Order: sequence, then C-alpha cells, then structure tokens
Amino acid sequence: MINSNLGGKTLESILRREHNIQVEMSDLYNIVLIGSVADKKEFYDSLRNALLKIKDKFQGHKNTDFTSKNVNYQKVLSLRDAYYMPKRRVKIKEAKGLISGEMVVPYPPGIPILVPGKL
Repeated sequence: MINSNLGGKTLESILRREHNIQVEMSDLYNIVLIGSVADKKEFYDSLRNALLKIKDKFQGHKNTDFTSKNVNYQKVLSLRDAYYMPKRRVKIKEAKGLISGEMVVPYPPGIPILVPGKL
C-alpha cells in the first residue's frame, strides 16, 4: 500500500481474516500476491476494494510489526554453547534480556537478525 506504515505481516492478517484473501508471502514491510490468467476480474476488484478499505481504516497507523532498528546486540556465549544449551520458546516481544538459542531470520531477505549467543 502506498504511503502506509502498516506492516506486511499485519496486512496479511487483515486481508485473510477480514477479507478472505490469502497472500503468497509477507515480511515486515511487504506482501506478495501472485495472479494468474485463470483469476477472474471479481477477485481483483475485491482485492482493490479491500486494500482501499484498509488504507482508509489505518491511515496514520504506526507499523507495529517487529523491527530490528536501533537494537544493539552483545555476544554473551559462543554460537556453539548457545546452540547446545537448554532452550525455551518465548515470543519475540518477551525476549528482551534473554540469550538467543537459535537464529531469527526473516525471509525475505533471509539475513539473520539474531544468532545464537547474542543478548
């Protein structure tokens, strides 16, 4: 969506939940939809209308999808030690101050933003 601060993951969720439209892929800032010659005009009309409704509803909304901007990571353990240590699953929003035991790699672009052993 042009001039929108709505994150790709949030937009994907809204399209699926409120408009019954499934995207191919989403990331923190984008969605991908793949069309084909078999798609009917009605689908594209409903997609356009859904996006216009979402644009109006979320005008000025701040992207609340996770972002790694301004995060300072600090190595606490070696990658090997962190990888083999006992782990527990936590939500990303609750991970502040914990040592990573696995990689966090949003795709695309597929570049790790967090690796084992970082705080």
